[in-house]
Amino acid sequence: MYWDRFDICEAYYRFAVDFHGGINCPIYQYFGRLSRMEFRPSASVRGDMRGDCRRLLNDNGKEIYDNLLRRWWSTVHPTDTPCPDYFEEMED
Repeated sequence: MYWDRFDICEAYYRFAVDFHGGINCPIYQYFGRLSRMEFRPSASVRGDMRGDCRRLLNDNGKEIYDNLLRRWWSTVHPTDTPCPDYFEEMED
């Protein structure tokens, strides 16, 4: 993983689209932060809202997205439930 502002913003955008629980959800705040940064997702990432939208990210964006997922999963399921690796299965 390397530092690239666009990859980071795009991964946060996709993560927020995939996992926010509505306007009162803390994840929904990512949209406001990205808007204040004047971030606009690429048309390919913004356009397809069905299925595994993670597949639309480049390799660096996917790694950032996966790290977000693991961090979010550990706060929602802080005990012994492992984060599923279902994205790896979808790539096959």
